[in-house]
Amino acid sequence: MKTDNVVIGATGDCKGNIETHNADIWGKFDGEIKASGTLTIQEQGIASGDIEYQNLQIKLGGQISGDIKKSDKIQSIKKDSKPSEDNISLQESIKKE
Repeated sequence: MKTDNVVIGATGDCKGNIETHNADIWGKFDGEIKASGTLTIQEQGIASGDIEYQNLQIKLGGQISGDIKKSDKIQSIKKDSKPSEDNISLQESIKKE
């Protein structure tokens, strides 16, 4: 998933790949996450897997494990959001029909 901001709620249990600007983890995350802004692990949050971030905040009680890497070179996902022929909006696809 690619998104600007993601929040995993206290009862959330997310597995997969996330590329985001900011992530706020209150529940559990397992997988690959790249945060070009701030990755925040809240008091009850648990993050594991391949974790890459530009800024990291872990609240008292939060847990993080796995392959953890600080990077200043993560590109913002907004650069990838330019429309191309393979990436068109729903309105544009309707107009073509």
